[in-house]
Amino acid sequence: MNQFEIFYKHNDMNPDYTGYKLIWANDKQQALSYLLKSKPSKDGIGLLKKGGATVRITEINEISPTE
Repeated sequence: MNQFEIFYKHNDMNPDYTGYKLIWANDKQQALSYLLKSKPSKDGIGLLKKGGATVRITEINEISPTE
């Protein structure tokens, strides 16, 4: 499994706020499925599983293991 960091803008928060989540998953799509209720739109907009807030995914990065 790989670790992914997901950055997102939360519509209910201050425009300067950027959310951040670290998720273990096999690929980017699986990481998004752990965070969002359904697949995000082409603009990266989706609903969070916890709370149901609308967010816009700004960046997804795979973190390489450091050994």
